[in-house]
Amino acid sequence: MRRLMAMMAGMVSAALVSCGRVDFRQTNDASHDAASDAARDAAVDAAPATGCADGVRDEFRDTLTIPRLAGCAGGWSVLGVLADRSGCLVTGNNSSNPSGQGCAAADLCSPGWHICSDQNDVAARVTAPDGCTALLRTGDVFYVTRQGSSGNGQCNGGGTDDLFGCGMASVTGGACLPLNASSNDRCTTMPPGWSCPTTNSRDELSTVVHDGTHGGVLCCAP
Repeated sequence: MRRLMAMMAGMVSAALVSCGRVDFRQTNDASHDAASDAARDAAVDAAPATGCADGVRDEFRDTLTIPRLAGCAGGWSVLGVLADRSGCLVTGNNSSNPSGQGCAAADLCSPGWHICSDQNDVAARVTAPDGCTALLRTGDVFYVTRQGSSGNGQCNGGGTDDLFGCGMASVTGGACLPLNASSNDRCTTMPPGWSCPTTNSRDELSTVVHDGTHGGVLCCAP
């Protein structure tokens, strides 16, 4: 009798799930939620992604106050920061491929996130008044964006000269706030692990590679 009752209860539960009245899955399932379980699932559905492909946010770690900006450490071997995702599935400094062999910089961001496009993209997600300086918690690192420049440390979107981001590289002098650091020509002021393999000193954004140490990319949520 007990076995029969258990079987009947299981059948009822399955029927309720299938018709959308009760959802026991507790995953990111907002499109399936019913009124009877919406409150229970709300915390799961609203939980922000780390923003980083390896599941670990290395900088801007407080996801409650800064949910939409992540510093994701790791390397890449596909030239530049502008390249699209390569399809690389394993990357990030907490993965089995920390140097990002065969990966693009964009692969370091969680699906749906992107390398922050410029200073305005970052500013829209940083609530602290002094931006990068207040939020970085480690030392000799750099987290790059896709901010364009025609040179001279100007964040004017006019080209691929130099790199701009958050970290301990050459200070930008306030011209690119909230971004506080720049690469200078051919990445000469960058921390260890960064390389701009080019004879053209005005094309770092398209040529930089990184070995996975001392930083990575800034990822922005949609």
